[in-house]
Amino acid sequence: MITNKKVEVSMMETPENTYKSRLMSIDFMRGLVMVIMALDHVRDYVFIGHFDPLDLTQTDSVIYFTRWITHLCAPTFMILAGVSAGLMASKLSKIELSKFLIIRGLWLVFIEMTVVSVAWNMAIFSPQFFSSLQVIWALGMSMIALSMLIWLPRKLLIVTALVIIFGHNAFDGTLPLNNWSNPAEPMPLWWSIHVSGFSQIFGFTVAIAYPLFPWIGVMALGYVITPVFKVEPELRKKILLWGGVSCLVLFFVLRIPNLYGDLNPWVQQESLWFNFLAIMNVQKYPPSLFFLLATLGISS
Repeated sequence: MITNKKVEVSMMETPENTYKSRLMSIDFMRGLVMVIMALDHVRDYVFIGHFDPLDLTQTDSVIYFTRWITHLCAPTFMILAGVSAGLMASKLSKIELSKFLIIRGLWLVFIEMTVVSVAWNMAIFSPQFFSSLQVIWALGMSMIALSMLIWLPRKLLIVTALVIIFGHNAFDGTLPLNNWSNPAEPMPLWWSIHVSGFSQIFGFTVAIAYPLFPWIGVMALGYVITPVFKVEPELRKKILLWGGVSCLVLFFVLRIPNLYGDLNPWVQQESLWFNFLAIMNVQKYPPSLFFLLATLGISS
């Protein structure tokens, strides 16, 4: 009897069984968006044109989409991080999960401010400039925020996530857009919830590319939709498909008449195709409601 139990436990802990217990669709999406993200980063270093690839006055369709397709990366990383935390919630207590999210979040912020920043700038920090805070920073800080949000009742957490995603554009116009052109006058650190630009941390100037507030909502949304990933695969595909279609329909319903949802309205172009490109050219820093509806709709 003892031997049989040991064999049973041993079989449960094999790498093959651990592999089978993973949701391959999540791993596939993570791998896919990493490849797409590499496309954008390679273009940054080899593209000979010195203009914004989304600038419709200078770009063409191919260059436009080498940039636009990478919009899928950050929202997919964020929402899947929330889903992963939700799946872990069935194995860990809230205290254990909260501790894990805090530690993982702090580690990601540290990596962003050291290894990643040095790799991007190809230089060790100067006394004046310390770090560039991008998607890894946003992931880490969102995990820290999620470590507190998971203590909310589930229904309240759902409402909180949706209010952040649909309501954060109400901040548009209440704060300056950014201060990229004037790093000598850093913005207050709390502005980073909704504004990208230069700020200061412990006397060092940091470039905050990813304002935090909307991303916290996306990760929280991933956490609350976790039950979808626990149903039968065919049903899960249908739910995600219709969820994605609903996001895209809502995107076009709100975007075409330039209703609430993005700080930068689209303007009429010379052709029907470029009108479509203008409609799809949505704000990423911070990610607007339209940005999130389009990207999460497609990635679903």
